[in-house]
Amino acid sequence: MRRLSIGAEVPLTKELVYEAVGLNVLRLTHLAPAVRLETENGPIQAEGRRWVEFNEQQLLLQSIDLAKQWLSSWQRKPGQSFVITSGSVGTKEMRVIEGSEWKPIGAHYFSGFGNGKTTIAEALFYGCGVITVNEVEQGQEISIYPAGKLRSAREWMTMQSDSTFNLESFLYSEQLGKPRAIMIDDIGREGALPFIRSSDQAAEIRTRYYDLINYCYRQKLSVIMTSNYRLNELATFLGGATWSRLLEMVPDGFMIDITGVRDYRPIAGGRVPFIEPYERAQTLHVHV
Repeated sequence: MRRLSIGAEVPLTKELVYEAVGLNVLRLTHLAPAVRLETENGPIQAEGRRWVEFNEQQLLLQSIDLAKQWLSSWQRKPGQSFVITSGSVGTKEMRVIEGSEWKPIGAHYFSGFGNGKTTIAEALFYGCGVITVNEVEQGQEISIYPAGKLRSAREWMTMQSDSTFNLESFLYSEQLGKPRAIMIDDIGREGALPFIRSSDQAAEIRTRYYDLINYCYRQKLSVIMTSNYRLNELATFLGGATWSRLLEMVPDGFMIDITGVRDYRPIAGGRVPFIEPYERAQTLHVHV
């Protein structure tokens, strides 16, 4: 259960609920408005090289806005699901332009990790829960009771190795009864399944995901998932039958890929210098 304390006179608004579930807490100050990645098949020609250009800030803000839209419509659409992914493009040397000169700012690691996708997914998961407002001394306290189960992909897969495991019994809650949503974090990082031969691992993981997603599909139970596979890679990993169900469960627009949004953790840990002139920079080039 999560709690957020607010003043006594503050009305319970949609924005406050978004803050309570984490949708308004992601920082954007380390992200650049324009990014270029040098690639073999990029669409932009510059300096005799090919580039892919995108806007980090816009990409993350768009995913937050879509998450808010999803949360606003979720109650009217039982089983509505959400997928957010980001892949790795490696370490790139970066420069920002000030005036007419380029300024190197060192290497940044575009890992697919630490860019906000789990924060967004958790916000949606808790946003599907039961939100109550309690009077506490001179203020109020928002309490959020989860409406299902949040587990890593490894945990979801490992639990199914137990012959006594029953998905319906596991998901049932004494407080809420039938669940409304589950969250599967980090699909693709399941590790080796116990008691399964290495040659059968991939097929068994696909089967277990099919059983899990198909149960949610039939019960109109929302699935919120994250992965460091890109969307096309995730489709291949899960298999056609599972992906087909997800294409119905996830409305158009709510499968989001934020590959290229930078990993904030090395910056927060002081390992990558945080340089301020992003507001002044007009273009950000990333050199291999």
